[in-house]
Amino acid sequence: MVVNNLKLPSKLVQLAKKGQWPPVLNQNNFAKISYSSYAEEMKFANIEEIIGLTKDLILISKMPQGKYYGLTSDFVGDKKIDGLLRVDKAIVIAYNSEEEFVCLDYSENDECPMVSMNAWVVNECRWVVFANSFDEFLEKIA
Repeated sequence: MVVNNLKLPSKLVQLAKKGQWPPVLNQNNFAKISYSSYAEEMKFANIEEIIGLTKDLILISKMPQGKYYGLTSDFVGDKKIDGLLRVDKAIVIAYNSEEEFVCLDYSENDECPMVSMNAWVVNECRWVVFANSFDEFLEKIA
């Protein structure tokens, strides 16, 4: 399945087909290990929501607010820009009401995405790698 011209990890698609995606999140564990200030409110998106939220993130990146959220479509070569999320190389998989997102981040590899989260540091949004792969992410949130 393709979203934002990027292939969803086969594991995510398999879990969705089995009715096991969105996953049940261990909120306490996630709160301890994530960058989220409101981890207990994090909601994993179903496939339909993933598509819509990713489109929304792209639209926001084109508005003045895009910089506020650390979003960019500008890049030098094919490398990740430290602290920013390339929306052309991202798929949203989770969110909360405090404008915190978890994204599949394909900025360094079109086949094996990292998982990045936005973190608010002194009123500035920075994107940080939470897991080096989708499988590692699943292990961390279990």
